[in-house]
Amino acid sequence: MGIAFSQVSDSAPWQPRYGLGVVVFAGRLWVLGGTASAANGTQFNDVWSSEDGSEWRQELAAAPWSPRWNHATFAFGGKLWVIGGLASVDPLRNLNDIWSSPDGRNWTLEVPDAPWAARHVWAWTIHRDRMFLIGGATDGSHTYRDVLSSEDGRRWRREAVRDPWFCERKYHAAASCAGRLYVVAGVINDDSQPYGGRYLDDVWSSEDGAAWRCDASPAPWSGRAAPVLLAWRDRLWLSGGELQPRLYGNDLWWTEDGVHWQREADEPPWPGRTICGSAVFRDKVWIMGGHHRDWPERVGHSLNDVWTCEVVP
Repeated sequence: MGIAFSQVSDSAPWQPRYGLGVVVFAGRLWVLGGTASAANGTQFNDVWSSEDGSEWRQELAAAPWSPRWNHATFAFGGKLWVIGGLASVDPLRNLNDIWSSPDGRNWTLEVPDAPWAARHVWAWTIHRDRMFLIGGATDGSHTYRDVLSSEDGRRWRREAVRDPWFCERKYHAAASCAGRLYVVAGVINDDSQPYGGRYLDDVWSSEDGAAWRCDASPAPWSGRAAPVLLAWRDRLWLSGGELQPRLYGNDLWWTEDGVHWQREADEPPWPGRTICGSAVFRDKVWIMGGHHRDWPERVGHSLNDVWTCEVVP
């Protein structure tokens, strides 16, 4: 058995972007919002869907939720969900509104002002039939380590987390695999480091979101911000992210327990990227969009390509 990589599209019809939401819903892949450039204020609130990742249909050019990126997106309880995120950089405007849709076209504002601080660069996943939102930041200096969950998207509880648990962080990732909730990687504020942040290489897990254990610190992969983290075939898969300021990776790792990691590929064929979209769909891992920097100039640009990896004999 091995892993095969395929490029499904080198240029999807949706505009290049990062911080996009990608989910699987009603037998289709969905792309929701994102930004072409956070610096110049080009955010999106469009909605796209595809049954094969190659041919895309624009469901909405402008959804009723405001343009945003780094928002949480879920397929949960028979609906699509868009939660929070970042609306603009100048001035900085974080969001904590909650929207749902039964079909991707008709949207309802479920909660205009959720009972937690508006934020972005957080992590989210579904675990034990609850939506989880974890950590994040409101700006460069205010980060969180809280764990929030909901069984209906309207009522939220702050999990009674107790030490030991992970430090405050942003640009981390979360996933549910084999009955455990995982939080990995990210950035912690550290003024002694370039750009004021230290890249993390730890792995934490919990059965219930309250009692946590550290499975690896350091992990065998390098510290990173905004990697892909997915549960696929009873394994946790990690790829890419920002490995150091303005240097993006595309390595691929997996683990069955969060402790022992194996490198599957040093350099998959997709370009290194961060803050991209990812999903498991039709028994394949899908990677799309994100932010890339050319080497050695490290000139950054947004992507709208679509890639898969799958198990082959």
